[in-house]
Amino acid sequence: MLGNEYQVDYSNKEKLKINGRYYLKEVDIKIQKSQKNIFVISFKFITSNYKQNVNNFFENLLGECANIRTKNIGFGHILVLRNKIPYSDKEGNIKKWEIPNDKDLGKYITLFNDRSKYFHSPNYLCIEIVSIAPIIEEVISSSPGTSGYSEDFYKKEIKPRLNELKIENGICGSGLSPHYIEFIKENMNLQKFFQDTIKFIQEKS
Repeated sequence: MLGNEYQVDYSNKEKLKINGRYYLKEVDIKIQKSQKNIFVISFKFITSNYKQNVNNFFENLLGECANIRTKNIGFGHILVLRNKIPYSDKEGNIKKWEIPNDKDLGKYITLFNDRSKYFHSPNYLCIEIVSIAPIIEEVISSSPGTSGYSEDFYKKEIKPRLNELKIENGICGSGLSPHYIEFIKENMNLQKFFQDTIKFIQEKS
């Protein structure tokens, strides 16, 4: 754990901002020592329409990382996905379910392996794939004509059943190959991410 000499700020109602090399950046977690930025962490939980935006998410991460690391600030990124991600149209109707696979996440593994070589790579990178009890699928299949994430759908069908939600490790229910699953579980898990981050901060400061 970090000592009292470190200040850890979390983004809540007010967004945290730091000066990168090229532009002012909002971050989710900021760690300082003696009012100097030591490390920042960004968090991305993708809940819908993943595959049409997969390259945009990745390219944004590259630019975000380079902006911060070239300012001599450590950078970590946590990516969270569902093992089944809804794809919705403009009206919020779910058209299909998308399953993350090797093509989607292979670029993140390459980025992880590049972390000591390039400024566009995070110092540390975590991927978590979760399984959420399939209440939405169940409601849609049992209620003809119900097919969306609209506010009305949420209030009537989902909110009353929130106590049924269970979040579990879902990586084995994804479309990833056994090799990728093993690599992510061994090298990019949340516990290792925080252990390596704490060690980096202590050594850097």
